Amino acid sequence: MGLAGTANKGRCAAWPILHAACVLVLMAAFLVFSGVSRAADAPLGATGFKMAGDATKMRIVMTFDREPDVKWFLLRGPSRLVVDLPRTRFAIGAKDVKARGLVRAVRYGDQGEGSRLILTG
Repeated sequence: MGLAGTANKGRCAAWPILHAACVLVLMAAFLVFSGVSRAADAPLGATGFKMAGDATKMRIVMTFDREPDVKWFLLRGPSRLVVDLPRTRFAIGAKDVKARGLVRAVRYGDQGEGSRLILTG
């Protein structure tokens, strides 16, 4: 025998709350993953460059706004270190890239799909 006045037709009383919670979770997931794809499309930001050393050795430290995918190789005649970076927006000071020690020249910029840093010794 049921209670008079109840109209529960097989639905749980918590259904509207569960439905709203599922919608919120899906919306949050959408916002998180859409931000990740925008960040992947945005250029990498090179925000700092430091070079220290002498006539026998050099240390170069670059700061990025996120983890870069770096590839490098050496060339001869003149000796050069070439660092290939994904598409990068360089926001480094001119005085920071001034040649010193083993490095006679520093060049950087876009190379079509990617960017490149070249240190000539």
